[in-house]
Amino acid sequence: MILLMTGVAYLFYKADRRRTRVLRARVDERLQAPPHAGIIWLFGPGGFDHLLFALEHHRWGGGASHCWLVMQDVKPAHDACARLSQTLQANGHSTQLHPVYIRQVDVASAYRAVREIFKQRASEVNLTSQDIIADITGGLKPLTAGMVLAALTVGGALEYVESDRDKNGEPIPGTQRVVLLDTAFYVTRER
Repeated sequence: MILLMTGVAYLFYKADRRRTRVLRARVDERLQAPPHAGIIWLFGPGGFDHLLFALEHHRWGGGASHCWLVMQDVKPAHDACARLSQTLQANGHSTQLHPVYIRQVDVASAYRAVREIFKQRASEVNLTSQDIIADITGGLKPLTAGMVLAALTVGGALEYVESDRDKNGEPIPGTQRVVLLDTAFYVTRER
């Protein structure tokens, strides 16, 4: 009898192992990110229009008093940061910029920097990790991967700036929105 039960259990086990595992994630791009007092942004020497839009979104809701800029310690990034600061001042933004320098443009560097912001730097300005949102709009792929992993490990919120696209795939002006990335995903098996 025990041998029969073991055999049946083994067959169920083998059948279960053959099923494909599927990650079920749902992103509703109509769901806007709620305002946060702090935002983490992967910053580079390029333009910063999307960052300004995100900051305005959070400011309009009473947030974005702090913005951590994860960036390389290089002159072009410093120059862009100075231009961003001037633009914020000219537009009446009181957001405090906090550069966070990384040595390498890789997953591990971004992971450590973003995790440190959530776990330590937030408290230095009297915020909690729930007061901060990480934005994946900008940055190189390795940095984005590091940011996502860090946010997921600390239960941090994620967002990105999106817009509607025309028939050629180009963004339609005036349709930008700050989308909350739903991190409530789960793994299932397809039958």
